Amino acid sequence: MTTLYQPQNGWDATVLIKLSSESIFEDASEIYGIKFDEGWGLDRRKKLGTKTPGFVPGIYEAKASAKAYFITGAMVKKIFGIDGTDKDNERKHSTRIPKNFDLKIDFSSFPIEVDPTTSPVTNLVGYTLEGCFLNEDSYELTPDEYVEKPLEIVVTEVKDVYDTDT
Repeated sequence: MTTLYQPQNGWDATVLIKLSSESIFEDASEIYGIKFDEGWGLDRRKKLGTKTPGFVPGIYEAKASAKAYFITGAMVKKIFGIDGTDKDNERKHSTRIPKNFDLKIDFSSFPIEVDPTTSPVTNLVGYTLEGCFLNEDSYELTPDEYVEKPLEIVVTEVKDVYDTDT
């Protein structure tokens, strides 16, 4: 039996955030529309002293963007680092210390088959974005519209999550 709701592109992901030092992720419903990009910088390091078009390995970079609305106090503490311990510096955006956090993108409802030879079949069910920092902060208020806060995120590492992971 199929469900009534089937996303057109096969994608229906939720976002979770790590709230402790352990591998425990909790719902971050106020963060949505997440997207990440990875680049290996191959175009930046052309081989010198040769006429071949080959490239040497570049520097790995990852970034992400998302949106947020009605952001909770717990989420502000986690991603902006505002917890009231240093009120003078936390109030000033230029002196606020970037906060490190991990995000998890979970699409286990619509897994991607990656290894059919295993029993059971191994499926990709999500990604974790590790060592994240907010790179840019912006805000826009528009009359008669819900407030959406864009989040531009620098990511240290992207890891696959498989259904065989514990």
